Amino acid sequence: YNQISVSAGVIYLATNNGVFRSSDQGGNWTKLVLPVQDQSASIRTVTSSANNDNIVYTAVESTIYRSMDGGNTWQTQNPNTIAIITALLISPQNIQVVYAGAAINN
Repeated sequence: YNQISVSAGVIYLATNNGVFRSSDQGGNWTKLVLPVQDQSASIRTVTSSANNDNIVYTAVESTIYRSMDGGNTWQTQNPNTIAIITALLISPQNIQVVYAGAAINN
């Protein structure tokens, strides 16, 4: 896996084959369907809200995806960058604020 996010009994896992969710402490996993062409896209980062495990963010290359329902549906967030997003963090004070770390390929 590339990154893991744990909150209130739900685990989200970013992998080279997509994003997965477990709501039973890792006993069973469900692959989440992102609105991307390649469902086996390498996902480098995933984060979920410490206050609400249904709020989850992930990224593919330079596009951020947000779900407010545990990964059932996604909204695309396009920051103005060509950098590859490698880290995401939801502000504990305001779930509308998300910090992103990125790597620029030369």
